Amino acid sequence: LKARFPAARERRESGKSTVDQLPVVDPKGTIMGMVTEGNLMAKLVANRVLPSDPVTSTIYHQFQELTPEAPLSELERILRFDHFALVVSSQRTYTSASCSTERKVVIGIVTHIDLLNFLVAYQKQGNGHST
Repeated sequence: LKARFPAARERRESGKSTVDQLPVVDPKGTIMGMVTEGNLMAKLVANRVLPSDPVTSTIYHQFQELTPEAPLSELERILRFDHFALVVSSQRTYTSASCSTERKVVIGIVTHIDLLNFLVAYQKQGNGHST
């Protein structure tokens, strides 16, 4: 989501799928935080934000990042303390033949249930230990 996106519109957008958290980026694409359905709902119900307020007023700043190459043990460690982790990758943009910039882009959001679903599917394929 762009930082100036109206908070109420985020709810309509995320309501179209099973998404309940979305990353928020500034105009340069820098990750500012996350907007979560629970945090947005709590602030709207408590009248701490208005539907027309920018989504930045509902940002959840506590999050961890990891790369796609990170081991599952790192994800498991992050999820012990946080509700989700952002999977990020580097993206290089060339403004000319001799000038480029690199920034992090969010390529995924992983939650406890995602990790659990992966582990169950992995075990069903016969790759895990049976009890």
